[in-house]
Amino acid sequence: LGETLGLSGSGATILRGHSHHCWCLVLSSDGDTLFSGSADGTIRAWTTQPPYELKATLRGHTGVVYALVILRGWLISGSSDRQIRVWDMRTLSCEQVLPERQAPLLSMAHAGGFVFAGCQDGSLHQWRCAEAATSSNGGSIGVLEFVCSVQAHEGGVYAALGVGEQLATGAADAKLRFWAGASVGRAESDG
Repeated sequence: LGETLGLSGSGATILRGHSHHCWCLVLSSDGDTLFSGSADGTIRAWTTQPPYELKATLRGHTGVVYALVILRGWLISGSSDRQIRVWDMRTLSCEQVLPERQAPLLSMAHAGGFVFAGCQDGSLHQWRCAEAATSSNGGSIGVLEFVCSVQAHEGGVYAALGVGEQLATGAADAKLRFWAGASVGRAESDG
């Protein structure tokens, strides 16, 4: 497998920029930009074609950037600083900072037009993505509108994955949960 993927190490391109370890990656929908979130509190935007260069550094979080998702052209970041930030992918500027959660954010996913964030205290939060505001360059941006919060797990929600209209979460309580219809109001099954 390593040779098939060229993982011998000699052919790997190393991208340098973060001052601490990288926690998450997400690729833009056009495949041209790779975003990385780090323990240094920054998000870096990288080109995905040689010569693989740093395009921009997004600053604003004061804690570890644990999670990144892209929805409708907006980069959404979650951090141990308990904040979620919405970034305009055209300008790479922060357009919205959501009110702080009660616990550090560990994971994020999107499903069915909603964004979900899992926290260290086992809570799961849901927002609707709506076109409602004007960005710094005069365009319409996707604003996240709060929907609800639930106590989803008995420990930190370290993993979240959108699967069509459903959401899957995994946590420190050693359980996986599937949430039906992109609604955290009820769980499909416990594992």
